[in-house]
Amino acid sequence: MQNKLKEKFQTHKKPLLTLIGLSVLLVVILIGYFIFYLPTFLENQKNDVSKLTFSMTRTKRGGICPNYETCKDSLEVKDDLENKDIQEFKLLLTKKDFYDFRQSVFVGICPTAFDGTENIYDIELNGLKYQVGSCINDFDKYKLYGDKLKDISDRFGKKN
Repeated sequence: MQNKLKEKFQTHKKPLLTLIGLSVLLVVILIGYFIFYLPTFLENQKNDVSKLTFSMTRTKRGGICPNYETCKDSLEVKDDLENKDIQEFKLLLTKKDFYDFRQSVFVGICPTAFDGTENIYDIELNGLKYQVGSCINDFDKYKLYGDKLKDISDRFGKKN
């Protein structure tokens, strides 16, 4: 019985050793990938926002203007590779919190119901278009994004 087992093992020895060798090689390649290449790649991608295209329009609407029409005013912010604030803002827009902010819902009464105004931001980042607004999303919960949107559009926006 032992001789039969020994014979079977001998006939399957080469394919088994080849399979073990390939498995070890694959493990070594994966370890090298995760230790050396991936962290460097992710770090470079995370911090290199200069490759991302960006533009933003802020539309402020609401209130009563002459002739009893609704007031509307727009500012446009264009990408500026030399402007550190805009580059940092682009990086902020790539974070998961921005996704969560976009999914949030405004709860309350919009100021436009009482002759107030709301801000609507149309953002284009790398060809993807997003719209967020003070009566659409929860600017109180995600104060950082609300403040940054207003700050960037106030400082760098140009009238349309």
